[in-house]
Amino acid sequence: MTALARVLIEIVGAEHRTGLDLVVVAGAILILSFAELVLRFGSYKFPSDAPGSELGQT
Repeated sequence: MTALARVLIEIVGAEHRTGLDLVVVAGAILILSFAELVLRFGSYKFPSDAPGSELGQT
C-alpha cells in the first residue's frame, strides 16, 4: 500500500498526469485496504488458539 501511495504521488506530483493511471492506482489501494479489513475482521471474529499450542503436543 505504501509503494502504491508513492506511485500515486509520483503520478500526480512529478508528471502532472491525471486519468486512467490515477484511477488504477487508487483502485488498487482501495482493494488492498478492503482485503486488510476483511482479514482483520476474520481475525477478530474467529481468533486462533494460543500461539504454539499444537507444537508442544505429540
